[in-house]
Amino acid sequence: MDVGQVGFHRQKDVKLVKAIKKDAEVLNAINKTKREEFPDLAAEKDSRNLEQINDNKATIIERRKKEKHEKEEHIRQKELREYAALMKPSKMKSNQESNEDLEEDFM
Repeated sequence: MDVGQVGFHRQKDVKLVKAIKKDAEVLNAINKTKREEFPDLAAEKDSRNLEQINDNKATIIERRKKEKHEKEEHIRQKELREYAALMKPSKMKSNQESNEDLEEDFM
């Protein structure tokens, strides 16, 4: 066998096809509609990479805003759960001052 020649294990399974004649009308119609493009692949790649970078930046900025908002909401919820807002000196009363009134009402 020559180099590059294809060999088959069973010759019975081999199907031979005769060369068919080319149809000139069909080929002409195809060639008329054929167009060759020579795009600047490097420029397209650079623009695609730039778009991806901008999209990634936008998603990162959006995620950071969301995290900041969630953190602020968490802090606000935490302050609502604490008693720090209730423990203001203006709202506090001493038991020493009102102790006499309570003892008189008891008896």
